[in-house]
Amino acid sequence: MAEERSRLTPHGRSGAELAWASLLHLWNDGLTAALTVLLPFVAADLHLGYAQAALLRTMHLAALTVTQIPLATLAGVARETAVLGGGLTWFGASYLVLAAATTFAGALTWAAVAGAGAGAYHPIATNRIASLADPRARGRAIGTLNFSGDIGKFLLPAAAGALAALAGWRWSLALLGGLGALVGTAYLWACRGRTATFEPPTNRAPDWPSARTSAGQWGIHRPVSFVVITAIGVIDNGIRSAVLTFLPFLLVARGLGGAEVGGLFALMLIGGGAGKLACGWLTDAVGQRVVIIVTEILMAAGTVGVLWVGGAAPLAVYLVGLGAALNGTSSAVLAGVADTVDRSRGSRGYGVYFTSTFAAAAIAPAAYGVLADRGGLPAVFWGLGLVTLLIPVLALFLPPDDGAGVSGSPASR
Repeated sequence: MAEERSRLTPHGRSGAELAWASLLHLWNDGLTAALTVLLPFVAADLHLGYAQAALLRTMHLAALTVTQIPLATLAGVARETAVLGGGLTWFGASYLVLAAATTFAGALTWAAVAGAGAGAYHPIATNRIASLADPRARGRAIGTLNFSGDIGKFLLPAAAGALAALAGWRWSLALLGGLGALVGTAYLWACRGRTATFEPPTNRAPDWPSARTSAGQWGIHRPVSFVVITAIGVIDNGIRSAVLTFLPFLLVARGLGGAEVGGLFALMLIGGGAGKLACGWLTDAVGQRVVIIVTEILMAAGTVGVLWVGGAAPLAVYLVGLGAALNGTSSAVLAGVADTVDRSRGSRGYGVYFTSTFAAAAIAPAAYGVLADRGGLPAVFWGLGLVTLLIPVLALFLPPDDGAGVSGSPASR
């Protein structure tokens, strides 16, 4: 039992990598979310309209999305740690300049520049952690990494709003950006003596091909499985984004006020973070296919069922569960991507995955908005529930050994 536990518990270098990657995830996701909270203050100061204020966030997210593959490719030929730490340092430093912007053009430029730095994190860090973790502990490592981003999305926007109320948006953005840049610099300093890449622990055989396999320049050695898992991620992210977009409209239509809606969303975020953490552990216990199928069926039922849940108290309980179902699948999917990519160039494969899913999250609200205009809010939630059922069907096409750690699978032997 002690030997089994030692294999499944992060320790040594892998534990340090997970701790650093989780800290960087907190700051990367938290800084992006903080900008959203500060947009009303920026708009008032720079005399911007709603569309201009929204464009600041759009440009930031667009730059984040399109730079993921180039930066993941750069990490394949340079030090991964340099690109990862340098990305956060770039991101935070750009916020310092954005905080001094006096025109819409300047703010738009630096919002995009900051997004370009943020694009380094997800493909590189996810690949590093997925590769270092023992296959039978990969799900929980990815779940922990996933959960840390939610902590950032919760803490940093709250800090940004409080600081803006006390000292203005410029000081708020500058302070958080400066702290983020310091975290990135500290990571670079901690990793200064490391080689460009690292190898898996020597006490187990690697479960990915070497760089000499036919994975190709994108680092994908199971293209069919990669396409399936990416399709699952695209649909899942698109549905999650659309639910988060239209749920406030549904709640307001039921007569709930702004404070109640905000409180319910906070509970939903808490449920989402817990779902990511729990599903990471469940992926190790029962395999990714089971986790994906069960969570997506619950997500489909929950998305439609919210149409009939009334009252603030029942909604509070319901939305915690819905948040867990909405977000939990991502831990299983991210662990599954690791089974389809080559370690030495896996960051590029993850770059393709994240670019696709981020684009889906951006496009889906607009697409379902057309449905809302034509059929009303109930049609949107029915449509989301039905589309969600495509995911369990797609999951059946994943090979049984794609699970992140089911005992007895090839990956765990």
